[in-house]
Amino acid sequence: TGSGILDIAPGITLSVGNSSSAVTFAGTVRTSQVITDGVVITAFGSLTKVGSESLTVSGAMSRLTALTISEGAFILGGNDIIENFTPVVLEDVAGAVLNLNDYSDTIGNLSSSSNANGGNVTLGSGTLTLNTRSNVTYAGVISGTGAVVKEGFAAQTFTGSNSYTGGTTINYSRFHY
Repeated sequence: TGSGILDIAPGITLSVGNSSSAVTFAGTVRTSQVITDGVVITAFGSLTKVGSESLTVSGAMSRLTALTISEGAFILGGNDIIENFTPVVLEDVAGAVLNLNDYSDTIGNLSSSSNANGGNVTLGSGTLTLNTRSNVTYAGVISGTGAVVKEGFAAQTFTGSNSYTGGTTINYSRFHY
């Protein structure tokens, strides 16, 4: 349990107890490489992925106010890793990637740090459900054989050259493509 800013340097693995352990942190977690194996991460703040290394998270992340991927790949190690209403922001660089890794997840808003291209989503065969709570624009590319589902009451706009082939389902509100 802690608060403030937690910086985890490249090459460092954060391990906490056994698979039922929890990490609780009230603040900002900045990391370039952490692999959690079944560890539940509770962060009463934001998580920013930095550094070109990949970050694989296989334990559920709860109470996260925002997930920002500045560079490198944020890789899901299971279904429903990111909490349903957590907004995800991808920086506008080609190396910033949200990789569903063939899993499925529901997130909050999906947006880019600006309207420039960059910051991509790789679905694999997974499904990304967007529970959008505010009007947002995502300018990167979504690729893979998986699908996108739009839920939430606000508008989601895609301006990138998406290539995913699993289709788009709109359950609620507006979706601009």
